Amino acid sequence: MKKRDRPAQSRKDIYDLGFFIKMMPFKRIEIDEKVMFGKPVVKDTRIPMETVLKKVSEGWTHERIMKEHPRLKADDIRECVDFSRFLMGVSHQILDRDKILEHATKRKALEKESREEAETA
Repeated sequence: MKKRDRPAQSRKDIYDLGFFIKMMPFKRIEIDEKVMFGKPVVKDTRIPMETVLKKVSEGWTHERIMKEHPRLKADDIRECVDFSRFLMGVSHQILDRDKILEHATKRKALEKESREEAETA
């Protein structure tokens, strides 16, 4: 199937992290708006991915993190790191789309104002 023959994803799906999780093999991370206000968490633990990543960035060992959070496994920690690396890889695409859309919207508004001013003059 050619790229143009595929059905287009809705705009909501493109920006929904849940969409990315469904498309990628992240089995240990979940995003549910009823759990921790929709933050990515380690599945069935309510431990935010952010918490795990903060400890990893501070130099904590996997053993120390698992001792602090007994429900975590080493694979959970690795998947948090892998998922964050994935998000960094796609974030520039999302940000660029937002910037392009914002610029286009502002440009159309300015053009409309210019036309209205020309018509009233």
